[in-house]
Amino acid sequence: LIQSKFLYRASSTLLASLTVVRGNAYGFSESQIRRVRSQITDDEWKFNVDVAIPRLTMDGQYMGQGKFNELNLGSQGYFNLTLNKIQTTWKIRTKAEERDGEKYMRVHKFEMIPNVKSVRTFIENLVPDPTLNLVVLELINEYWNIQANEILLESGQFYEPLLSQVANGILLNIPIRKLLQ
Repeated sequence: LIQSKFLYRASSTLLASLTVVRGNAYGFSESQIRRVRSQITDDEWKFNVDVAIPRLTMDGQYMGQGKFNELNLGSQGYFNLTLNKIQTTWKIRTKAEERDGEKYMRVHKFEMIPNVKSVRTFIENLVPDPTLNLVVLELINEYWNIQANEILLESGQFYEPLLSQVANGILLNIPIRKLLQ
């Protein structure tokens, strides 16, 4: 279950904020690790992991606010976002911490800047009129790649806390000495 806020500024005339109230992400389990590069010291581990994810789907409920020139927009409802053929490098940075006489590694940075082949978006109530909403979604889906790099860079606000939480759920439960056996 995901709760996150995403802020996007396309230009001085367009600002959008999307808050995921209740969301789910599917597809990370299909990730394929292609290559791992590491630097390990006693107190810090650095990994660069090349990953391919065939399909990643997110859905849930959202609340959105936006501004286009002087026009204020607000919406809420169901959303679904599907990303296909994702290539990325996970940049994972960990530091040692001691607890109960044991050393553990804690992820303090987990960057993921994806390169995505295609995106399909559905957002309910993006604009009040249902017919106009379909037209806007068609434009978004047709021309998603125009702003893709900026949006994908900003999406780290959403992914990084989730991925750090998953990694720490593993690393903070296994002492370093057991990881290195």
